[in-house]
Amino acid sequence: MKNVDFGLYKTFEIARGYAVMFRLDAFNVFNQVTWWYPDNNFNSPTFMKLTATNYTPRTLQAGVRFLY
Repeated sequence: MKNVDFGLYKTFEIARGYAVMFRLDAFNVFNQVTWWYPDNNFNSPTFMKLTATNYTPRTLQAGVRFLY
């Protein structure tokens, strides 16, 4: 399973001892699909075949943090 997550942040000092941090995070940057486990039911016609995905789409998240 290969997922690439990425994050950027920048902190700006407002006054002495106070700052604001802006943050951007991206999860599953390349939008990779991962396969679920193969079917392990002996009586199934899809025995040992990959029929489902464990897919989490690309997600972006932004945030602001006040530091004191």
